[in-house]
Amino acid sequence: EGILRVVPSPVRVAAIDGELPGPGLGHVPLSAVPERAEGAAGAEGHPFFVESFAAGKPVDLLLREDGYLSEPDALILGEQLCRVFLVLHEKLNRSYLDFQPRNVFWDGDSRRIVVVDWNLLGPEGQVDVRTDIQAITRLIYRLLLGQAVPESVERHPERLKTLSTGAQTLALRLANPNWYTNLQ
Repeated sequence: EGILRVVPSPVRVAAIDGELPGPGLGHVPLSAVPERAEGAAGAEGHPFFVESFAAGKPVDLLLREDGYLSEPDALILGEQLCRVFLVLHEKLNRSYLDFQPRNVFWDGDSRRIVVVDWNLLGPEGQVDVRTDIQAITRLIYRLLLGQAVPESVERHPERLKTLSTGAQTLALRLANPNWYTNLQ
């Protein structure tokens, strides 16, 4: 199954071509990598893209329903999300300006993410690694512990004690805003 996205102008087609990650990204699980119907036209003769539906549930919905993910799932999701951002930064030389947990779908059966809504990427060559990492770290902390990063590093939820030593260390590092201050 898929959805049909009608693109209103050739200028917008060029913009979408530049905004969306293309083929050749290895095994990074990206959605919204459309198949372009060359020489075909959708409604009113406009070019169109066919995109697959994202499997699973949006992460923001999972967090509202369950509060947090299991430690293994949170770590797997976080690792996959980091790989997506690595490709975005290193191969596409872009930042994700509108990253939100609702744009990440988690398929618990396959244990894979799909990232959607690539409409607000930064201009090519202007990568804001620090902002992207802050967004990722806040999400991974929330996935592990079920709440936002606390204002004080001494105020972590009781759930922290239930995590493995490695996940506890990771959560404490994610909560420390000083660890990524030297990133550029």
